[in-house]
Parts: sequence; structure tokens; C-alpha cells
Amino acid sequence: MRGVERIVRLDGAPLPSGFQPLGGVAVIARNTWAALQGREVLKITGDDGPHGAYDSAVYEKALVESASKPGAVARKEGDVDVALSSAARVVKADYYAPHLAHAPMEPPAAVAEVTADGCQVWASTQDPQSARSEAEALANAMRALRGYHSRAFGWSAAQTYCGRRAPPCASAKARRTAPMAGSSASMCG
Repeated sequence: MRGVERIVRLDGAPLPSGFQPLGGVAVIARNTWAALQGREVLKITGDDGPHGAYDSAVYEKALVESASKPGAVARKEGDVDVALSSAARVVKADYYAPHLAHAPMEPPAAVAEVTADGCQVWASTQDPQSARSEAEALANAMRALRGYHSRAFGWSAAQTYCGRRAPPCASAKARRTAPMAGSSASMCG
């Protein structure tokens, strides 16, 4: 495909992976449009992993059953059963929130530049210290980290303060991809 230079596999970190990417595929292209178009034509197959048979309804039922059983008494003051039976009115409510995707409105984005002198990373994150540590760990395998630049504005910066920006996955993916791209890589999504 025009503009796509190559497609590479990114090996994932073993579980528990912490903030490291779980693996995937990187489309190395001359521009974002070519990378997105290259991604669209990929035919990727895989398995659902160890949680492929997970069922939200079964999990909800198990939670309700567990919450309905008597729990361990941490502190006993008075008699709740007597108080409830003699109360003029008892209000009872059950609340349940299903599992939701913790997906940001904008995809995570990062840029990594790898040169003979070292590596630099630019990314938005809620935790720049952890992101820098992760980038340093990856960089030490090949080249020194010359700089980690946490972006306060732009590049999905709104997500920095109100979305999924704590894990520095995008910067780690960009750092892993940059040597394969030749010198620099932008990571989006």
C-alpha cells in the first residue's frame, strides 16, 4: 500500500505487565493517513486469551450472591436487626454498574525519536514520572534516554486530566517502534 513502509509485530510484556503494552502490530508509514489505511486492510487473528469465556452476567450474579451473605463483623454496636424491625420506614436499594470500556475520547498519542545519541519521547500522561521510568527502562536496552517531554497541551491533552492517561502505554509503544522505523515513530491508539 502506498505510504506504508512495513508492518512489524510488537511483542508484549509477560503478565502482570504493569504499564507495558500487551503487544500488537505497528504499521510504519510515511504519514498518519497511510498508517491508518494500512491498519484497515490488516487481517489479524488471535485468541481471546485466558478470559475469553468471561461472562458479565455470571459475574454480576456471583457479586449479588456474595453481597447477600453475612459478612465478617468488624465492629458491633447495638443490634441492627432490632433497629430495622422496629423502624417506621426502611429504605433499601441495590446498585450495580456493569464493566465499561475505559476508552478515551481521543486515542493515546506519543512520539519517540531514536538517534545514535539516544532517545527522546514526547507524550501526554497523568503520571510523567512513571512514564519516564518506563521509557528509561526501554531505552537502556539500546540507547540512553536523552529526554522525556510531558505535553501539557495538545496531543489529546484533555485526556491527561480526565481520561485514561495514567498508563504510559503509548510512549512505550512509540519507543519500541522507533528503532524499527529507522529513527522516529509516532504512536496513536
